[in-house]
Amino acid sequence: MLLFLVILPFLSVQGNIIDSDALDPTWNDLLTAGGMHIGHGRTKRFVELKENQPNVPYQACLLPDGKTGHCRHLHYCIQDDFKRDFMKFMDYICIIQHSAIGVCCPDSMADGSAVDALAGDLPATAPKDEDEITVKITRAENRGCGLSTRPQGRITGARPANPREWPWMASVTPTGFEQYCGGALITDRHVLTAAHCTRRWKADELFVRLGEYDFQRSNDSRTYNFNVVEIRQHELFDSSNYHNDIAILKLHRPAVFNTYVWPICLPPRGLKLDDQITTVIGWGTQSYGGPTSDVLMEVSIPVWNHEECVKSFTDSVFDETLCAGDKEGGKDACQGDSGGPLMYQMSSRRWAVVGVVSWGVRCGEPNHPGLYAKVDDYLEWIVRNTVF
Repeated sequence: MLLFLVILPFLSVQGNIIDSDALDPTWNDLLTAGGMHIGHGRTKRFVELKENQPNVPYQACLLPDGKTGHCRHLHYCIQDDFKRDFMKFMDYICIIQHSAIGVCCPDSMADGSAVDALAGDLPATAPKDEDEITVKITRAENRGCGLSTRPQGRITGARPANPREWPWMASVTPTGFEQYCGGALITDRHVLTAAHCTRRWKADELFVRLGEYDFQRSNDSRTYNFNVVEIRQHELFDSSNYHNDIAILKLHRPAVFNTYVWPICLPPRGLKLDDQITTVIGWGTQSYGGPTSDVLMEVSIPVWNHEECVKSFTDSVFDETLCAGDKEGGKDACQGDSGGPLMYQMSSRRWAVVGVVSWGVRCGEPNHPGLYAKVDDYLEWIVRNTVF
């Protein structure tokens, strides 16, 4: 969204003008227009700086560092980060009820306390510029999303996963099925999956298993079963073309984090992944129409350029779709992998779920990548739907 700025006053939390010496010089040039224009062309409109409004949280939002917050009126949430750098203000701006200027305000700043959770505030994104983690992660007590005991080297072909490498992997299964879909744990109560995995079922007909690795091990003490108490399927999911194929499941109780159960990070906005190597995991079939796998499998595949992907299909490939697969074929997600995570390891060594397995032409066909819901296009939707 293009922003065309008109001048506005800059206020402190108490509603007084901040000392201009403390500001980015750009702020000093602003007059009292009382708002700003957003959008362009026919969508361009004026939004106001409303001072006489209560200090209440509005819609959920994501801060530039990936943490969660809520939109509040600007004068209630002045932050040093953008007070001294006007351009950073644009990273925080949000619009309240289509008419007022707001900023994404950290919840800890609003209520005076921060939640000191084992894995940090969830769901969380992996910041683009986080320093590389040099300490090898071997214990659950090491903080943060997306950390596993996975060795740093990358694989190139399909193989069984290690039981401790993907602790956020979830099995999503209706009653009476052995295996149906996958998912990814993003908070202690929420699993990200595909909307087409949920369209036929009510919440009380699904259950989630965390810590699973081998379905043949019936006495595995590392696995935990959960009932699903609510399904949030994307409101614009279209079952005819799998547009907006994303959903969130709420578990009936919080998961206890440990070596085998741990949340994955969400990706930062605008992450460039063309030609980057990603990893997809699941218990799906190893060939089209073949048997499913009892053991969790993984394969590393490159992300396609979006325009190149669009040209390889006769069906619609939407902007909110990520394409990944070996161009020569043979490496792909397959039947039963739906809803599972396509993962990318950031420079910090944190893993982020960048895609949700959606659909494809058979499995592993040459010049036909698998298609995934592109997670960074749904970040705001995910945050809004992990507070229920």
